[in-house]
Amino acid sequence: LASKFNDAAALETLRTLVRNKKSDTAERASALNILKQVQAAGLKEIGFELLSEPELRSAAVSAIADSLDEASANQLVTMASKWETPADRRGVMFALLRRSGTTKVLL
Repeated sequence: LASKFNDAAALETLRTLVRNKKSDTAERASALNILKQVQAAGLKEIGFELLSEPELRSAAVSAIADSLDEASANQLVTMASKWETPADRRGVMFALLRRSGTTKVLL
């Protein structure tokens, strides 16, 4: 609840949990979703960090989708082109289609 009111300590606790690779994946994904809901500072950077973890990749793409600019969209496409899972690459395409400023990256 504190995170909904942008309590700095609560948000930092969530950031720490999300970045902790020893924590449960479901808990990390849940924490990431809360950070997304409150549009927490640093969300884009955290999301890009998590793209290297296949089990959190979908949640990470969703978390950063609304904050992508053309440069970060290009970076995301470059990263996604190396992923083995078609579903992960498809998630990137949907994320880029959400905003008119990033759709041209797909062309």
